[in-house]
Amino acid sequence: MDRFTRGLIVGVTTSAIKDALSFFSYYVLHFTKATYGHLMAVFLYGRAPRSIFELLIAQFVELGIEGALGITFIYYAYRTKNKKNLWLKGIFFAYTVYLGAYFTGTFYRLPLIGKPAIETVICNFITTTIFGILMGAMTYWWGKKLGDFSDEVPQQNAVHSLREMEAEDDVKPSKPVKLK
Repeated sequence: MDRFTRGLIVGVTTSAIKDALSFFSYYVLHFTKATYGHLMAVFLYGRAPRSIFELLIAQFVELGIEGALGITFIYYAYRTKNKKNLWLKGIFFAYTVYLGAYFTGTFYRLPLIGKPAIETVICNFITTTIFGILMGAMTYWWGKKLGDFSDEVPQQNAVHSLREMEAEDDVKPSKPVKLK
C-alpha cells in the first residue's frame, strides 16, 4: 500500500473517531453547541445546516478534508529524519489546521465560528488533541509494521572516535583511471 492510500485511511479513520466524540458531546452530553459537521456546513453554506441532509453532506466533506490532512501528515512524517514523537507532531499539525480554520471563520465573521461558545472551543480542543495523537500514533504504528520506521534515532554530525578517523585515513585509493 502506498503512502497516499495510507494517509487517506489514517486521516479518515482518525477523523471518524474525532467526529464520533464530537457527536457524543453534542447529542448525548449536550455540552458542545456545534459539531464538526456544523462547522463545515458554515464553511460550505455560510450558515448552520437546515436539515440532516445538509449536515451529512457537510460531514462527508469534512471527512474528505481530514483524509487530505492525513495524506499531508504521512508525507511529512516520511520526510522527517527523526520518527520519534510523531504523536506530538500530530498534535501540533492538528492545532495548526484548526487554528487556521478558526482564524478564517473569525476573519470572515462566519456564524458558529466567528464567535464560538466556550463549550464548543473546549470540546474542539480536546477532540483535536485526540485527533493529532491518533494520527501520529497510527502513522508511527503503520510505518513500524511495514518496516519503514526504525527505533534508531538518526545521528547527525556524529563525533567519530580517533580509531574510526584513523581507519578512514588508511583506505588506499584505487588506481587512477586513464582518460582517453
